[in-house]
Amino acid sequence: MAIRPQQKPSQILTRSEAAASAAEIDLAYGLEPVYEAGSDPRLVALSTFKKIRCPHCFERSEISVETIYGSQRYIQDCQVCCQAILLIIEVANGELVKVTAERGDG
Repeated sequence: MAIRPQQKPSQILTRSEAAASAAEIDLAYGLEPVYEAGSDPRLVALSTFKKIRCPHCFERSEISVETIYGSQRYIQDCQVCCQAILLIIEVANGELVKVTAERGDG
């Protein structure tokens, strides 16, 4: 049976000291901090999904809107009837305000 030496009170780390030591180790070795899903305040949604109705065939479909580029206008083909849809995306302060789908044929 192995005999373990007793730790002196000065060698016992409290939970907060152990956490601080882990952070110091991460920093010393250049490791990235670990964040639980959804808890990293630096991450923001760069895109979102929005349902639109085709102005040609009136079918509903879902599009991905990239909010990182701000307000924009572009043409996208309908997923059902393949006709051109003019999408008008309004973004304010990094958040989607409005999506308008109009006929893109002139």
